[in-house]
Amino acid sequence: MLGGCSAINAMIHKKGAPADFDEWEKLGNKGWANNDVKPYMTKAENLNIKARMKLPKEDMEQHGFNGPCEIGYTHSTGAMVDFLDACEEVDIRKVADVNTVKGIDGTGPLSFYRLQRSATLCDCGLSETRRLQPDRT
Repeated sequence: MLGGCSAINAMIHKKGAPADFDEWEKLGNKGWANNDVKPYMTKAENLNIKARMKLPKEDMEQHGFNGPCEIGYTHSTGAMVDFLDACEEVDIRKVADVNTVKGIDGTGPLSFYRLQRSATLCDCGLSETRRLQPDRT
C-alpha cells in the first residue's frame, strides 16, 4: 500500500509533553507555551463515548468532547497486553490515558483519530486549522 496512516484509516493521537511546549516558548517561540496551545488541542477533540466510559474522571477533565476530531482508544488484547506488561517490567508504568499530565510518562492503550462518515483525517485537520485561525483575507 502506498500512503501514510490516513491511507489505512487510522492515525495515532498523542498530545505533546507540557514541558516541551513550555521549552519552545522559552526558546523564543511566543504563544507556544503549554497553557497557550492546550485550549486549542482540547477544542479539537471529541473523545468518544466508549473512551469516556473507561477513563477516570480526572483524565476525562483533560479532554474535549465537541470538536471535529473523534478520539478513541485501541483494545488491549494480545500483543498490546504483552507489550504493556513488558513495559511495566522495566519500570514504565501503565496508565489509563497517555494524553494526560500524569500519563505523559507512562504507557497504555493507544489513542487514535477515528473517521466519521465520509470525512478523512486530512479533512479533520484542515477544517480545524481553518476554524481556529483568524480570518486571513
